[in-house]
Amino acid sequence: LILKNLNYLKTTNRNVILRFPVVPGINTEENHLLLLEAFLKEINCKNIYQLNLLPYHKIGIDKYERFNIGETKPEYKKPAEEYLRKLKVRFGKIGFEIKIGG
Repeated sequence: LILKNLNYLKTTNRNVILRFPVVPGINTEENHLLLLEAFLKEINCKNIYQLNLLPYHKIGIDKYERFNIGETKPEYKKPAEEYLRKLKVRFGKIGFEIKIGG
């Protein structure tokens, strides 16, 4: 569904900003990053121009208790600033404007 929507957005004149949550241990392995690079190269067009790297944070963790979601809370860590800067350089080489945060 996401790819279908992006293909549609490529045909419009609307500016599109992609958002990528960076969650160490979930989507930061090299094979995930290579897939993201390939994806960005494939959809690169003038109106899809920016990628926001969204570092994982624990702000919403209390929702697990309030909404009784799952047995345990996830124990993911926030990515290091240096790691986010490296991702910014890496994905910036593709031609997107890269921002850290939303």
